[in-house]
Amino acid sequence: MQRLHGRDANFLFQDTPVNGLHSLKIQIVDPAVDEISYEAIKAHFSRFLRRVPMLRQRILYVPFGLHHPVLVNDPHFDLDMHINRIALPAPGTRRELDEIIGQIASGNLDPGRPLWDVWVVEGLPHGQIAIVQKIHHVLADGMASLAYLTKAYTRDLPGADVEDHWQPEPIPSSARLVFDALVDHATKDFFNLPGLGKLLWRRSRKLVRASNKRLAPEVKSALGNLPRTRFNYALSAKRNFASATLDLGETEHLVAEFGGSLTDMILTLITTSLRSYLTNYGELPDRPLAVSMPVAVDEKGTTRDFGNNSANMMTLLPVQISDPIERHRIVQEINASAQTKIDLTGNDTRGRVLHYVPPAVWRNLNDAHYRK
Repeated sequence: MQRLHGRDANFLFQDTPVNGLHSLKIQIVDPAVDEISYEAIKAHFSRFLRRVPMLRQRILYVPFGLHHPVLVNDPHFDLDMHINRIALPAPGTRRELDEIIGQIASGNLDPGRPLWDVWVVEGLPHGQIAIVQKIHHVLADGMASLAYLTKAYTRDLPGADVEDHWQPEPIPSSARLVFDALVDHATKDFFNLPGLGKLLWRRSRKLVRASNKRLAPEVKSALGNLPRTRFNYALSAKRNFASATLDLGETEHLVAEFGGSLTDMILTLITTSLRSYLTNYGELPDRPLAVSMPVAVDEKGTTRDFGNNSANMMTLLPVQISDPIERHRIVQEINASAQTKIDLTGNDTRGRVLHYVPPAVWRNLNDAHYRK
């Protein structure tokens, strides 16, 4: 049994029928080269399950919301319920694949089972196969997913030939869940709370002392005056998916020529695409758009295949700027300002605070938002 950290449980509590907090991982493989088929993929997953325990674990809530949920081994785990097979309709182009991926992205994962599914999509040109994995964010962020997928698609798994004697323990009783929740509060959470309070006090003072000149005026003024676009309305459960190819070498060449980071350049390209999209609909605003961007907290060299450890950086996309070079310059300035704020407040602050937000608070917030 493993208790979720608050930064992980946060994604679970924010999951709603119209806003499923899962992500998709998509690979396109050539069976002629990689010798991959539906049967081979299924057999491979069965061999490496022991290496990634979360794949056989399900969520269990604590009575009365006394603490964050726990992950327990699912005694009814059935791999056949997680590996799916589907064929593209003719002519099997990327357009049809994108439509299928949109359908896979729509709808929530079953909370009564481990929160992941794999779809093996056949019928692509030249016999290619697409592997689409749908996994809930509560289990893995981008860094964890990268480590997990590395394990998932490693050809020669150490110990792969060892027989799997996995035996799930019984589901813990409500009394056990309540007892463990109280013990964790008494021995871990309450003990660490004073240290967190001191840390927040130091970081807040550091932020207040920082000169306002270190924060770009565009960020401070725009966040309170954002435009309303077609993106601001309520979501439905349906998702659309569209793909495009971006040459990494050409993008890095643009970075070398115009400055900034690779992230700056990608955000500039996204800004340009959104500007074109909104212009086509006659809805181009005279103010920038705001986006929340995840920032990795893990130290370099750190590897993990479970959970979340990231901060959210609020940044702006200056779609109102017509000159592309000036647009890129402003993107760099805004990102530098946003990064400064993250550095001042600490990129791990949000995650540590989330651990102390009671589950009942999240449920009440989500219920109120969903009623709107």
